[in-house]
Order: sequence, then C-alpha cells, then structure tokens
Amino acid sequence: MIDRIRITLDKLQQSNITRHVVTLGLGSFVSQLIPIVASLILSRIYSPKAYGDWGIFVSYTGILIVLVSGKYELAILRPSRKVGALNLVVLSTLLAFTGSFCFFLLLYLLCFLMPEIIIPGLNYLPLYVFMTCLIQIYNGYANRTEQYDAIARSSISRSLSQAGSRIILGGLRYESGLIIGALLGTIAGIWSFVKKIHIIRDIRRSFSFRYMCKLAHVYRYFPFFQMPSALLNSLSTNLPLILMAFYFNKDQIGCFSMAITLLYLPVTLISNSLGQIFYKKASDWPPEDTAKLAHKFLKLTFPIGLAMSLFLIWGGEHLLGFLLGNLWSTTGLYAAYLSPWIWLILCFSPLGMIFDALDKQKTEMILNICLFVSRIVVIIAGGSLLAAHQTILLYGVIGTILWSLEGYIIYRLIGIRITTREKRFAFIFISIVLLSWSIKIWYTF
Repeated sequence: MIDRIRITLDKLQQSNITRHVVTLGLGSFVSQLIPIVASLILSRIYSPKAYGDWGIFVSYTGILIVLVSGKYELAILRPSRKVGALNLVVLSTLLAFTGSFCFFLLLYLLCFLMPEIIIPGLNYLPLYVFMTCLIQIYNGYANRTEQYDAIARSSISRSLSQAGSRIILGGLRYESGLIIGALLGTIAGIWSFVKKIHIIRDIRRSFSFRYMCKLAHVYRYFPFFQMPSALLNSLSTNLPLILMAFYFNKDQIGCFSMAITLLYLPVTLISNSLGQIFYKKASDWPPEDTAKLAHKFLKLTFPIGLAMSLFLIWGGEHLLGFLLGNLWSTTGLYAAYLSPWIWLILCFSPLGMIFDALDKQKTEMILNICLFVSRIVVIIAGGSLLAAHQTILLYGVIGTILWSLEGYIIYRLIGIRITTREKRFAFIFISIVLLSWSIKIWYTF
C-alpha cells in the first residue's frame, strides 16, 4: 500500500514538472516566435547601424541590471515562508530603483566629461534598466509560487507590445524606435504580471522594514558572491560589443548584434524556462532526483542544439541573407562562427543554476573571471590586429572552449549519470559538428 502511494506521488510530481515545462515552454515559444517574425520586417525598416545602436544600448543595460538589484531577486526562492519572499521583492525593487537612478547620473557625467563616449538612448536607459529589473523580480516571485502561466503571459505581452511598437515607430522613421519599442514592451510585461499575481496586494499585507533588513543580512552572500560573479558573466557577454564600437563600424556591430540576438532566441526559449524550473527543484529535491532531472533536460537540449548548429554552419548564411535582406548576409556568417558556443550554452545554461542551489557561488565566480578576461583580451587583441570576422571567429572559439570546461564542472557537480551508449552517440555527433565547423571556417577564409 505504501509503495502504491509513493508511486502515485512520484507520478503526480512528474506530471507537475511536465505541466510547468510545457507552460513555460509554450509561453517562451510564442514570445520568441513573435520577434523572429518581426525581425523579418524590422530588418527592412531599420539599418544595421540602428541595430548597432540597439546592441550597444542593451549591452549597457545587461551590465547595469546586475549591479542595481544586488541579485536579491535570486533569493526570493529561498525563504521558507511567503512573507519572506515578499519582503525580498520589496528589497530588490528599492535597490533597483535607487541603483538605476544613481548609475544614470554617473553615466551622464561620464559622457559629459568624455565626449568620445557615446551611449545610444542614454535618456531611456535608467527607466529601461529599472523596468527590466522589475520583470526579473516578478519572474522570481511567480516562479516561487509556481504561477508559470503568469510568466508565460507576461513574456507574450512583452514580445507583442515590443514588436508592434517597433514596427510602428520604424514606419514613422523614429531612429530610436528599437529602443523605445523595447521599453514599451517591458512596461506591458510588468502590467501583465501585476494583474495576474496580485503582488501589490500581498506586499501591503506582509511588508515589514525590520524584517526586510534582516533578510538583506541573511542573504548577503547574494550581493557579496553572486552579484560579482553575475557581473563578470554579464561583462564578458556585453562588454565585448561595447568595446567593438571603438574598433569596428556600426554596420559590423549591427550584424554581430543581430547574430547574437537570433542565436539567443533558442536559449531564451528553452534554457531560461528549464533553468527556472531546475533552480526551484534543485533547491528542494535530493541530489539523486536533481541529477535525473538534469539528465532529462540534457536529452532535450542536446539534439536541439545539434540540429541548430549544423543548420547554421551549412545553410545559415544564405537563408538569413534571404530572410533579412542583402544587408544582413554577414549575420549568417557570424552565426555560423558562434554556433558551437551557443550549443553549449543551450545545454548547460539551465543546469548552471546548480551553483546557486548548492551555494557554490565562489566556483561560479572563478569560471566567470576566466570567461571575462579571455573575452576582453580577444576583443582588444582582435580589434587591434585582426578584421571584424576574424575577431568574431576567435570570440566563438574561446567561448566554446570555456563553456566546455564549465559544462564539465556542472556535469560533475550535479552527478549526472550518462550511459555508455549515450556517450558514444554524443562523441559521434560532437565530432560531426566540429568537423563541419572546421570546413566552414576553412572555406570562408
């Protein structure tokens, strides 16, 4: 009788996970399908230079988002009681608002003292940073309360509003249409969250300033360890594009930005959804169950990344040039150079939440330091000595090597068990991708 009850509970547990994955996956699919379709129109409305400006703007945003909230939004899952999570929501929001305003003043002063530094859309930057932080905070709270339908609806609302406003503003010849459209989309995503999860009402009932300060101390390792690690990771992702502006023209930066945007769509579509669920379960489950879940996720992401990499290597350049327009043919070449790196991110990015679940932030920080230093060296050395496409290829090679190392560490840390047959197939397919990649590089040089 007890065994039957245990089996029934296991089935219900697996059913809940499947439902959560499907809900987030479907929401992410729709929310990412919208910008894919919209990009076919936007690429003919906006020039590569406009996308270069957008890429620089969003790179500054990606760096500032990590700094302003202290990464306390990741701690929302940790308190045992709901009241603790709500007070962490308030703490993260206050830090995000204050930090966004302070960094805006610093950047404005920097641009005034050093006119050679030009930040596109500077006036919109603080509001966009704050709004994006709110999305992450509400996302964390909805994840804690398992309101995955709210996350899905918010993502769809954000994508629809962003795509529609960008097309309208582009038709009206607004040069900053990509930036303003993104801001409007973020506001729509926040409004969707507020209506669905009723967070304002719950905060009014639960907020305590003294308790909030206590929680800030209890979870201080998030700003002390997680934030520096996340900052290094964000800098290694976003600073290269900012540095490229000093070496290459806006058209090349725009093509690189478009390539990164398109490549990250499957990462956002799949990895982010899986990562949210994995972090929640890894924080609560025993190691054996966590390892089984990680194995299931790898069996999903590995073949998707394999197909995507082979497609980009052999057909991406011609297809993207056809779909986006002749001005964007270089985007397909850049995407092919970066495809193995994105494959690894797709596989191991959701499982990387294990560092937070097991309080291994120091290990993650060391890995991010290596990633940060290597990428900056590549951009500076490549910008000084090489052409743009050579620099981006080197960037992809270094990213592939370091993410292979991080993936191995994650694999060992979780304790994933892979059968001999699975290892054999993985070796064969990885060899095919690397051989195809090498042939592509040989012919393009």
